[in-house]
Amino acid sequence: MDHLSRLDPLLVVTAGEWSGPEDVRGVHPADAPAGYRDWLALLARSGNWVLRFDVDPRVPAPGVAGALSQVEPLRLRRAVTAPLVLTLFAASLAGVPLLNHARCDVWWSPSMRSPLVRVGADCVGVSADPLRDFVPDGLPAEIRADLGDVYGRIMATNAKAAAKPDVVTVVFLSILTPSTANSYQALVEELRGVWVAQNTSSIPIKVLLANGGEGPGGQGLEFGGIAADKIAALAADDPSVVAVTGLTISTNSAKTAIRRLGGNALPVVGILTSADDMAEVNEYYYQVGPNNRREARVAAFYADRHLGIGKVSIFYSGDPSDRYSQNLAEDANTAFAERGIEVTRYEKYRVTTEDGVPPFTLGQSACSDEPGHAVFYAGRAQYLPDFLHGMNSKCQSSTPRVISGDSGSRFVLDGRMAEFPNVRLDYMSFANPSAWTDCAKVPFYKYYLDVFGGTCATMRDGRSAAGHDAVQVIAEGVRQVRRTDPEAPVRPGLLAEISNIRAENAIQGATGVIGFGTNSRVPVDKAILVLRGNADRSSTPLLLCGELPFRTELIASLVQPSDCPEDR
Repeated sequence: MDHLSRLDPLLVVTAGEWSGPEDVRGVHPADAPAGYRDWLALLARSGNWVLRFDVDPRVPAPGVAGALSQVEPLRLRRAVTAPLVLTLFAASLAGVPLLNHARCDVWWSPSMRSPLVRVGADCVGVSADPLRDFVPDGLPAEIRADLGDVYGRIMATNAKAAAKPDVVTVVFLSILTPSTANSYQALVEELRGVWVAQNTSSIPIKVLLANGGEGPGGQGLEFGGIAADKIAALAADDPSVVAVTGLTISTNSAKTAIRRLGGNALPVVGILTSADDMAEVNEYYYQVGPNNRREARVAAFYADRHLGIGKVSIFYSGDPSDRYSQNLAEDANTAFAERGIEVTRYEKYRVTTEDGVPPFTLGQSACSDEPGHAVFYAGRAQYLPDFLHGMNSKCQSSTPRVISGDSGSRFVLDGRMAEFPNVRLDYMSFANPSAWTDCAKVPFYKYYLDVFGGTCATMRDGRSAAGHDAVQVIAEGVRQVRRTDPEAPVRPGLLAEISNIRAENAIQGATGVIGFGTNSRVPVDKAILVLRGNADRSSTPLLLCGELPFRTELIASLVQPSDCPEDR
């Protein structure tokens, strides 16, 4: 049990001599707010559940108020008072730009409170002006144009929504300042989906953007806890803030953000997080995609029933903070064994200094010309090229078939398949417009293409559909809260209404049917596609488990088995 996520802890107040550890410093009551914040920030690591106060009346208060109360009155002659005041005022103005740079505020802002803080080169926290705060100077022109366009659309829709009395505010928390162009392209797709849901909803919605930062080495949402605290502070002042969405990566830092948001009674609807334990952090977290357990079971079903695989090697990330990869590998190990498929190898690749070998070296050892043998790659897309290059350098004619988790979709979209003509890569996907003969028959994709241009063939990415569905879930919850009382405050009742979106009254999303289980915050039997990656960045749909909208418009070659795995 994660006690930090509980909303109603028992508070015990005692008085007496301190008998705890000597390294726990006392806090004077005059410094109670600052002392509490410091104690809370260290709680997860220290395990110290006691906040010690020193209340000796003989000791003067060391707080700001106490210190000021002991300062003798300052007596100055009139001749120097006015110049001194002007000098101090000018000095304070000169200091504002330096202070605001650290807070990511505009240089002239006199406010001492800020929803943003600078961490390294990034602005972390919440912004209503992402064009100013989250678009770095060095972006390629095409990405800058696309990012500026979608940010501009969100801000324009915000302005319209703000004029309506029943407006609600949703915060999109993600990595808004990633380190690669490909990650920015993925972000653009997610934001486009969020905007489509915002702009087509009957509920007036403002969308604020929150940056959790990428962190060193591309770890992902490294400062999510800081961003979550900023969101909580905003929500404390603004009752229109009702929920958070985003969180497109399964890491320990993402779990920290969920924990802190839930601790402030803010519901969170994740977009593409899939590690099993993400939905177990607290009762305030839901997601629109399937979890790793279902993904692994569909992969094993496909390998067994449609490929005739008898043996499999499972490779995954050795990074202990990468919950997605390690959890997917664990689930795959179980799922393949349940299908009677022998797991001949279960090994991790090294990302930084942890145990394991580099992805290239691991790929060199993956060769097998044994019939019915496959590789299941549970790692991240950025390490898949090195792994496959290692295979190519050794395997030649003994290159095994590769099945990848959903992270493989980014590898295909980046055009990396062209480097490996001898590799057949089948991968799991939570959404892809190629599933339909004409994706424009699906209302979401038609709206998307009408606004942003392109065709079903050039779109290729399903991330936008997942972003759309997450906002759709929140909007449906708001609608149900107001069903009997249009004036009712939304946030207190929103969690219950989201949890009432069950399989029996599911909503139809662009990524499939969304209905949560009685004891689950993950959609039941959510749609998963198996796709084959092609050299031209396209994908060929092979198999579907679950239900997609406009079923009669799905491509004829897409296998839809009646005996797909069902969630237990």
